[in-house]
Amino acid sequence: MQIIRADHAGFCFGVRRAVELARSASRDFQKVTTLGELIHNPEILEELNSRGVRAISAISKIREGVVVVRAHGISQKKLAVLRKKKIKIVDASCPFVQKIHREVSLFAAQKIPVVILGRRGHPEMRAVVEDFPAVEVVQKISPKSLQKFAGQKIGVLAQTTENPENFAQLIAALEKLVPAKAGNHSKIIARETICGATLERQNSARLLAEKVDAVVVVGGRKSNNTKKLFELVAKIHPAFWIENETEIRPGDFTKFKKVGVTAGASTPESTIRKVEEKLLKISN
Repeated sequence: MQIIRADHAGFCFGVRRAVELARSASRDFQKVTTLGELIHNPEILEELNSRGVRAISAISKIREGVVVVRAHGISQKKLAVLRKKKIKIVDASCPFVQKIHREVSLFAAQKIPVVILGRRGHPEMRAVVEDFPAVEVVQKISPKSLQKFAGQKIGVLAQTTENPENFAQLIAALEKLVPAKAGNHSKIIARETICGATLERQNSARLLAEKVDAVVVVGGRKSNNTKKLFELVAKIHPAFWIENETEIRPGDFTKFKKVGVTAGASTPESTIRKVEEKLLKISN
């Protein structure tokens, strides 16, 4: 069995930066906490925990030391509460996530309603909604749910880990509700907020899936960008979503000659290598 890795897989810039900031804080300070899980990868979270970095869900529990803002970002409301505590804040928010906050803020200043393609319960989207409750976050594109925007000028964004094809479908659905009048520009104002690393990994995974018999997708169960990778490749060939090499079942791969390996943006290189090594043992 031949094992082929996607050209782009694993840690992205934003995740690598967040992990490095948390590791650095653990070396320099005795008490380090993160507001929520820093990234969606259990192995990295376990490693940080061994370094003394603790994830805390409530701001009220943070009283001293250093707090590292997770890669998924934070609302300005929560940031203001943290600042009042006069503790050291290390902002590990992904720059692409911060871009969404800026775009929503600009639309809000112009009183333009905003629709975001994404998961409302995801921490990245929760941070936006906390500051801008009127924002509509949609996971499924339904003309009925979008009907209230008919005839309005609308700002359209996407969660950083979304699929570009789904984003295009959302824009198309809104354009049917808000058609441009003769001689006028469309009232749909779309901004590109899907992360460049997400696009790279999705395109690379698609190309990989087309030349292998099956694909193994490595990443945390809570990782939305890993979920999107899995959904993408599963449409092309059999796909297996695992968190690490211990979840590989040899019997699943006996009939495949070529197996591809890709990984979400929060999956470390060490985990990808272990997965590849176990697959190679199966092939031998």
